[in-house]
Amino acid sequence: MVGPNGSNPVSSPIQGTIVSIDVAVGDEVRAGQQLAVVEAMKMENVLRAPRDGKIERVDAQVGAAVEKGAALVTYETN
Repeated sequence: MVGPNGSNPVSSPIQGTIVSIDVAVGDEVRAGQQLAVVEAMKMENVLRAPRDGKIERVDAQVGAAVEKGAALVTYETN
């Protein structure tokens, strides 16, 4: 889903724990690039950028528990 002014939140598809955040504010990302990893029940879910863009905000921290649908990273499309 694209938000106002081209913002694209990447949300957790499951309830779990953040294993890694692989981007920082200001990073340029390419479609398919790994953004974060969420683990649930010993299975890791890799979250990837659906489009090229630039990281606007990082809302999650490694080790934090997240709910399904929680915004983890927001980026602006080019």
